[in-house]
Order: sequence, then structure tokens, then C-alpha cells
Amino acid sequence: MAWVHPAGRRLALHFDQGRLTERAEAAGWRLAKDDYQEGEARPPGELRLTPLLLKMFAEYTAAGPDTPERAAEAVEKLSSAIVDFAPICKDRAFSNEREWRLISPVLGDFAMKFEYRVGRSFLVPYIQFSLDGADFDDIPGVETGPGPNAQLAQNAAMTMGRQNGINLAGGIAAAPYRPW
Repeated sequence: MAWVHPAGRRLALHFDQGRLTERAEAAGWRLAKDDYQEGEARPPGELRLTPLLLKMFAEYTAAGPDTPERAAEAVEKLSSAIVDFAPICKDRAFSNEREWRLISPVLGDFAMKFEYRVGRSFLVPYIQFSLDGADFDDIPGVETGPGPNAQLAQNAAMTMGRQNGINLAGGIAAAPYRPW
């Protein structure tokens, strides 16, 4: 799992997948690997959406006459199915990230208090996922860089871990730093 900051500063925390999955499921969340549709020149999600639409339209038309109630029910079912896979659909141009996502249950604007951070062009709402009680087995490592001060960044990350009771293994990214 990586956090990428503008100007190329990077910090990647390594999580134990099994332990993070257990923690996520206990909180009603899920951990899922992104689907980049590698080898396909289609928009993200199309390989999942088209068969879903065909199946649902076939089921709907075979089930009887069209009514407002049936239509509303079908839209709700379709929405639920899309919400299930939409968070993991990502353009294949990003496949080198090999990203996994921690996905919350569906939350409404008034059901949960969101935090906000400044994005490149708008405020980005987010929800904090608690790692209270995390230990070395949950977060076995951290990787920093590349950057002009990669060793200082690594030292700071290791200190942050120690001050929070986690003795991390660490390393500096092998990718070369290019400031252009």
C-alpha cells in the first residue's frame, strides 16, 4: 500500500495481507486487489459491466411485465452490483502500481463524518481506517524514496514507527530519483 505525494515524495507501508484482511472484515470493510484489465484496450470496468448489464436485462425481461416497482428493484440491484466492483477498476496504464484497496461499506453523506484533504483540483473526502493496536506483525516494513533526501526520509519513517510502538524493517526504493 503506498501513499504518493505531489512532487514525487513517497512512503510505502508494507502490510501483512492476512492480518489486514481480518482487521478490515471485523470493521465491515474489505481488502481487494485492483483490476487493471491487463491486455485489454477497454475502459476500466467494461469487462465486468457489459456482461452484468446483459445478464440483468435478460433476467428482467424474462421475469414478466414492466412495472415501476420492478424497475426500481432492478435499478437497486444493478447499483449494488456496480458498487461492488467499481472501487477496484483502474486503467491498465497504472498496472505497475499493483495496488490493493481498503474499501469501506457504502456510506451516505450524513451517515459518517468525513475527513478532507486538499487534492490537486478539489477537496478529497476520506474516512480514516483505524490501525490502533497495530504491531510489527501488521506492518512489517516501510519503503521511502526515491528523492533527494531518501536516507533522511527513511530515518524519519523509522522514528515515526518506533514512537508509535512499531519496529519497522525499512528500505529505500531502488528506483532512481529524477527531479524533472
